[in-house]
Amino acid sequence: MTALKRDRIVLLHVIDTLGLGGAERFLVDLCLALPADRYQVIVSAVSGDGPRSGDLAQAGIELFSLQARSNWDVVALFRLARFMRRRRVDIVHTHLFVGGVFGRLAAAMAGVRARLTTEQNAYAPGRHPPRWQMLANAVLARSTGRVVAVSEGTQEYLQRQERVPGEKIRVLPNAISWPETSSAERVTSVLEELGAGDRTPILGTVARLTEQKGQRYLLQALADLRLRYPRLFCIFAGEGESRSELESLSRRLGLEEHVTFCGARRDVAIMLQGLDLFVLPSLFEGLPLALLEAMAAGIPVVATSVAGSSEVIEDGVNGRLVPPADVPALTEAIADVLGNDELGRAMAEKGQETVACRYSIGAVAEAYGCIYEELLQE
Repeated sequence: MTALKRDRIVLLHVIDTLGLGGAERFLVDLCLALPADRYQVIVSAVSGDGPRSGDLAQAGIELFSLQARSNWDVVALFRLARFMRRRRVDIVHTHLFVGGVFGRLAAAMAGVRARLTTEQNAYAPGRHPPRWQMLANAVLARSTGRVVAVSEGTQEYLQRQERVPGEKIRVLPNAISWPETSSAERVTSVLEELGAGDRTPILGTVARLTEQKGQRYLLQALADLRLRYPRLFCIFAGEGESRSELESLSRRLGLEEHVTFCGARRDVAIMLQGLDLFVLPSLFEGLPLALLEAMAAGIPVVATSVAGSSEVIEDGVNGRLVPPADVPALTEAIADVLGNDELGRAMAEKGQETVACRYSIGAVAEAYGCIYEELLQE
């Protein structure tokens, strides 16, 4: 019996981890948005279970925890290939680098010919991943039916740096499910827990704490802004290898009373609703979900003019854009929005319209469904 004659298509997603990052959030939303009568969805995380595992399990999505001992665990790779054969997987869809390597190699070993991967980043010049990683992606792309780029900038990077053939690439943006509106009491409770209950203005950023996300430039901007806004407070949500370095910089700048590093949290959507401004000072991006979530929450945003973010934001219309790593420009853009309530409200309203029209998970899931069908037909 061929895959097309089965009751449902067996679709296996393979990803590095099921943590609280943007790619993991998108994967969960995509799995929930795909029609259950058409797809039997299974998710495998190379590193094992994580916080998002519960979201998938609660929704009835099957999990196959690979629990690889390292990124080079050959035994785990063979275990994944055996699973694909046993479950007669029709399509393998991979996410992030490690998931892409494990998923596509195992698919080749198991004879699963319908393969696609979603590429999340558009690396800036001088900030490319290691050459061996770029080479691995380029080699794997040759046997990958479709490579989905989350932005035009990501597509350009894939073609220019990794030499992915243009006919294999489809541009599909990241997308989100619309956030639920929380009660004022719940929002206030979260802000108080984070130490921001009686502060104003309240800023926030949500991202991995890593050089890519540019949080140190925001800290430097805050050092100036606190002189204009003595009760200013900024929430840094996320975890990462740069946390201790950023906390040290915060102390050197005298910002201990003005910032908090709260780690990765499950209630970010509630926290966002209490902000006066969301800031994303990344040095490079693909298409950041945190930016979409903030805009959907009706919060004005300031971001850097990098690939992905600059495709979402029209400067001065639905947000503000500044050059990356430019502290004076970032400082003034934040001050401009905080100092003009009417401008902030107008940009926030346009931001909500932008996300509702262009970044709805329903429409993007439907587009992924079309790609899945193309691969099966081929």
